[in-house]
Amino acid sequence: MSLLQRLFRRSAVATPAAGDDDPIRRARQLILEDRVEDAAAVLETAPDQEGDEVQLLWGLVDLGRERYGSAADHLEAVLAQRPDRTAVWLY
Repeated sequence: MSLLQRLFRRSAVATPAAGDDDPIRRARQLILEDRVEDAAAVLETAPDQEGDEVQLLWGLVDLGRERYGSAADHLEAVLAQRPDRTAVWLY
């Protein structure tokens, strides 16, 4: 199991109760499968690009791409919106 997968499993993001066509649910699954480029393509279709769940997933994608500065920006955006998401501090 990759570091990205281990970190993601600790994520505090709730899985939406939607079908497989839900981009957030699909992106989460792709990240767990260590398919970050596929997850990025799916995330581009998510309707709320500024939402905390999408920002967290973009942060994880950027960690998988080894783009640490961009990952930090996305994760900081999550904390700005939801300071109670303490699991994000682990990233």
